Amino acid sequence: MELHSKLQSESRRLDSRNMENNTGKTWTAEELQSVRMLYTQNVPVVEIAQRLGRSYMAIVSRLQRLGLMDRLGNRILKLNEKGGAQ
Repeated sequence: MELHSKLQSESRRLDSRNMENNTGKTWTAEELQSVRMLYTQNVPVVEIAQRLGRSYMAIVSRLQRLGLMDRLGNRILKLNEKGGAQ
């Protein structure tokens, strides 16, 4: 089983025990900033979900919408204006 699937399975198990306090709520500007910052600092998605009180899949979905993750769960490398990686 690939790592992404293992983390997703573990997150679902934890989610069922500890319901997220932000489920169904609109994302705030601060949460969006936190997701970007934490993900670009290589914080695992499971940990980001726990910190923000969101499900694993909510974080994955938001990262995809932000253009930071593809639909397969791969990190998308952004390039800065000079052509280097950010």
